[in-house]
Amino acid sequence: MAPRIRHRSMERPLTVEFGPSRSKRFGKAVALAQSGPGECTEIEPGRYRVTFLLTREAALYSALGRLLERVRHWRASEVYEGDEPVSTYHAKEMAWCASFQLSTFGECRERFQWGRPASLRALPAL
Repeated sequence: MAPRIRHRSMERPLTVEFGPSRSKRFGKAVALAQSGPGECTEIEPGRYRVTFLLTREAALYSALGRLLERVRHWRASEVYEGDEPVSTYHAKEMAWCASFQLSTFGECRERFQWGRPASLRALPAL
């Protein structure tokens, strides 16, 4: 069974770790991580951790989606919800969908479950 986002509080941390990478886009990914709303730290030379405290702000999900667009295909990229690893692909899909739902309706109308097909995906009800 796929892990499910747990609703512990209004703020839920989602962590993206990436790098090092030889990609020409690595510098842009680091700059995006450092300038965005997530808390970015270099955890070892060339490896970065960005923690997003997800709330009802569409901009947080947009920033997460933009970062994952850049780093999700790299072998050294990982995403965690708490201590649980989650699919970088599903995290990206959830981020873009939540951004749309929050900016359009002011809320996420459905739950998102990791591992569900895109046609059946739902969002975290915040």
